[in-house]
Amino acid sequence: LLVYGPGQVVPSTLQVVQSDLKFSIVVSFSTAAQYGRVILAMRRGFCTDSAGNRFIRTANST
Repeated sequence: LLVYGPGQVVPSTLQVVQSDLKFSIVVSFSTAAQYGRVILAMRRGFCTDSAGNRFIRTANST
């Protein structure tokens, strides 16, 4: 997970919610920033299977 802006990932909070499918992690925000924005992004090609095929998001996924 890439964080752009006044925030950072807290690695010790990583939890597996559903094996190989759902994960949970905390992103902490800087108390020094009074305003601004934080952008969270996954690296390119993150959502692929072991063969390198990209997963396709369904219309009702969240």
